[in-house]
Amino acid sequence: MSFSYIAGIIVGIVFVLALVVVFKVVLKKNGLIRKGIYDERQQIEKGKGFRLGFIVGLVYFILLTIVQLADIEIDNAFWTFVGICLSVGSFAIYCIIKNAYFGYNQPPKGINVLLFVIMLINLFPCIMSFIEKEDLRTTRINLVCVLLLLSVIVASLIKNYINKKDSDK
Repeated sequence: MSFSYIAGIIVGIVFVLALVVVFKVVLKKNGLIRKGIYDERQQIEKGKGFRLGFIVGLVYFILLTIVQLADIEIDNAFWTFVGICLSVGSFAIYCIIKNAYFGYNQPPKGINVLLFVIMLINLFPCIMSFIEKEDLRTTRINLVCVLLLLSVIVASLIKNYINKKDSDK
């Protein structure tokens, strides 16, 4: 890899992180994001979620090791990233289902907006690669991030709808 390619990646990462921080500050000033306060039940459920994420990651990486030992050619960096995303996604969705992802003082709307912005930032290179008819292998990691964030957002929206429907009864 050339120096300019690596420098471009670093500058891109710094730019995206700065954009996310600025957006998070704006959401905090508008009161849409607060530091979460969790009750005892939520803490217990988060612990179970961490355990689930660990087990999912452990099983995935055992299977990935078996594939590697079978001398099957795979892109290790990509498939390792997929395993991390599966583990994080299983934790997040479990906690959303158990009402432990957001603190009892946090409005889910702000977090969902932030996740949506991060998803759009990751979607942009995928769209550009598709428009320019480039090989999508360069943006596979971005696509996995988009799928992870989309699944978390959809799970959160569905759970919010169910909670709202239950509170109306």
